[in-house]
Amino acid sequence: VSKEFVKNPVPTKLLAMSDDHQIDADGIDATRIIFKLVDQAGNLLPYSNEPISIEVEGEGKLIGPDLTGLIGGCIGAWVRSSEQSGKIKVTAKTTSLTSEPIVIETTK
Repeated sequence: VSKEFVKNPVPTKLLAMSDDHQIDADGIDATRIIFKLVDQAGNLLPYSNEPISIEVEGEGKLIGPDLTGLIGGCIGAWVRSSEQSGKIKVTAKTTSLTSEPIVIETTK
């Protein structure tokens, strides 16, 4: 096992990971999404506290503020389903980076 480090790490990618890729369309079910800011070697930037905005589209709603700050290079957010089946698309942005969208299916 080896780990790569860089001499001058810079924010290179905003990663988004969801606990679930499908939730119930009942207006109650929710899932957690974690956003991490990493350097060019894929290492977490633990001293980053950049502001991050979270955008939710489709059949879901963000639980909490849509503008927050990274803590230790990462932050978690919760998304709740609506009562309609469909898709929830979640994207996050810092001042210089945008995450790949996370898509969560909602089904009855």
